[in-house]
Amino acid sequence: MTKRVDDLSGLICGSPEHPLAAVLRSWCLASRPVTDFMAAHASKLRRKVRLASSGDERGDLLAELAVGRLLARDRHVQVQYEPRPAETRGPDFLATFRGHLPVYVEVTRLRSRPEDGGAAALKLARVLCDKVSQGVAGEMNVLAVILPEELQTEALVPEAIRLLQAPQRLLALGAGWTPERLSGFQRSQGRLSGVVLYALTPEGDL
Repeated sequence: MTKRVDDLSGLICGSPEHPLAAVLRSWCLASRPVTDFMAAHASKLRRKVRLASSGDERGDLLAELAVGRLLARDRHVQVQYEPRPAETRGPDFLATFRGHLPVYVEVTRLRSRPEDGGAAALKLARVLCDKVSQGVAGEMNVLAVILPEELQTEALVPEAIRLLQAPQRLLALGAGWTPERLSGFQRSQGRLSGVVLYALTPEGDL
């Protein structure tokens, strides 16, 4: 098992000194299903690791893979990574529970700071507006949002939804809010089945 994990980590990250190598290795050592998931998508992961050159990009990728790991650890769940055609802007995962309940999962990381305070709801509203169209029509779609633990409150999602239901208030802000953007959210919001908030530790735990 250890040799397989070391080989897999080397294949994906290229070097044990890569910032993501230790986390991915520890995940695989702790769970054979996670190792199988990583192995099945090793070439795609290698490409993504190579393209994630900045700290923020690596943070986004770690958040995405942490949700994939969470799903893959459950033996009752079959996980497909980027299940839609490459030319289609779709969700990150398709999780099929007990072989018959498909749920599409899109992952995003809210790049925010604790001192942003009330701005967190506005940033989440922007994320919801941008991501809702990636859901698959007629299916269950869940948006997993990774954000700093200090910003997690029970009111955050309702506050963001209230903002989106007050388009005139958002349009008054400018900053990229347009009638077309908001009408796109209104057309697609029925695709969103739920929003889940997570905090991510430096070790990659949710």
